[in-house]
Amino acid sequence: MKRYEIYVMPSAWVELQQLPGNVKQRLRKAIDGLTEHPTPPASKRLTYTSSSKVLLYRLRIDRWRVVYSIDEEAAWGRHPGGAASPSL
Repeated sequence: MKRYEIYVMPSAWVELQQLPGNVKQRLRKAIDGLTEHPTPPASKRLTYTSSSKVLLYRLRIDRWRVVYSIDEEAAWGRHPGGAASPSL
């Protein structure tokens, strides 16, 4: 099965670390799950105009939103196995 790599923007990482423990744990679990299932049923594709093949999605967890992109071109060129930066 193809695995995706997850890169977390530094500003998002700081915000994630400041959340209460139970919320942080739920968000981490949902983000980690994107490595194997990048478009879970709870995600919604956002409209975004770009010349590249980058797809933008939103994942709702209670009142929190995770906005992420899927770059299929980069995914084909990378070794499967997944890495997180910074580590979740």
